[in-house]
Amino acid sequence: MLDKLRRQFILIIMALVTAALAIMAGVIIYINYQQLSSDVKQSVEYATTAFAFEGRMSANNAQWPDGAAADGTAMNRQSGQSASASDGEPDAVGAGDLVGNVADDAYRHGGNHRTERAPGADMVPTSVYFVDADGAISQTLVNALELDDATAQAALAAALESWNAADSADECLTGHIADGDLYYGVRNTTSGAKVAFASGAYVANSIANLAMVLAAVSAGVWVAFLIISILLARWVVRPTERAWEQQQQFVADASHELKTPLAVMMANNSILLSNAGDTVENQRRWVESNQAEARQMLELVNDMLFLARPQNAERQTVRETVDLSALVQRNTLQFEAVCFERGVVLEDEVATGISVLGDANRLQRLASTLIDNACKYADTKVSVKLTRAGNQAKLAICNDGAVIPAEDLPHVFDRFYRVDKARVRSEGGVGLGLAIAQEVAHEHGGAITVTSSEEAGTTFVATLPCVG
Repeated sequence: MLDKLRRQFILIIMALVTAALAIMAGVIIYINYQQLSSDVKQSVEYATTAFAFEGRMSANNAQWPDGAAADGTAMNRQSGQSASASDGEPDAVGAGDLVGNVADDAYRHGGNHRTERAPGADMVPTSVYFVDADGAISQTLVNALELDDATAQAALAAALESWNAADSADECLTGHIADGDLYYGVRNTTSGAKVAFASGAYVANSIANLAMVLAAVSAGVWVAFLIISILLARWVVRPTERAWEQQQQFVADASHELKTPLAVMMANNSILLSNAGDTVENQRRWVESNQAEARQMLELVNDMLFLARPQNAERQTVRETVDLSALVQRNTLQFEAVCFERGVVLEDEVATGISVLGDANRLQRLASTLIDNACKYADTKVSVKLTRAGNQAKLAICNDGAVIPAEDLPHVFDRFYRVDKARVRSEGGVGLGLAIAQEVAHEHGGAITVTSSEEAGTTFVATLPCVG
């Protein structure tokens, strides 16, 4: 059962850790994907403004991409000019003979056309195209994104189609082309349009690398939590394990204690049956033996029922003011004869006027148990002392004689625990008295402790809150 409990604990912890790691990794990847996508879009938008062409490429055999107007009308929506309006008229790219030089060389070599780059732009491979009003297409390579003719033509057609369909051409239009995984940016100029492309592979590769790093880190964290969970499971289950062992021991001891009087009673009954014709008077000792064993069994069962109640269960006790001084004095007088028969001197020092709030019968059980225990183990002397310290009543019962070993002190209040098993059994005890005394002390808001040494003997001290 305990192994199953440990496994369930580890399983729950690791399930929570796995879910937390998965959610954390997903959030990190999502945030980075959004950031990378934004960087790419900013890069293509920047590329449409940062690079100026010094002239127009020769229009020899140049064609407009599919979807764009052959006369260049669509290119001049912002200026309201058609292709024919640009003939013989100066524009942003110059008139007259076409030279076909581009500014990318100036940029790469620190020329006059160099512009400050946007954050992250140097990491994103981009390619910039200029499509002028005559249908000439010029190309400058930025960060080495080279597109083959077919890919470039299809991408330009898709980008310009989206740009032509847009409501406003005043700003740079950005978007994504799924076929080819390209991000694009289109910006209108006075003499045409600039189209920049960036590969989506940059985003995919970055996310893939991030996912690998997160997977490695998550695996390490998962293993670390697994080890911690295993160690933690052992620590968490330890109190349950102790309680289980105590319960098993309690059942075994209770069974043994019940078995002994039952065996005696069965033996007595066998003797009685074998002498069925005899008188009861002649067989009186066997009947009295059965009576004594039955009484002992009843006391044992009552004690076990008392201890079997859950600690957090409401105790059905009658709370009243009890004169603890008088109660201790009565118990001391009752044990004087017992001590005298054993050759033990019983001394008492009981302060008067000490009262507590509680159940008189159970407080009687507490006092009698401690005094009886001291009388059983004393060699020559037992002392009973009741004092008051502040709002606490202190009942100290000390006896000389055999010292309780240090390793046994933490267990003297355990159920069925015996320091000297043979002697206790001969005295008629079953090892529940001190456990019950501790329960009574706790029930009344107090505590009970024990010390044992050669010099001072064995001393049980019960403290209870006073009233008045």
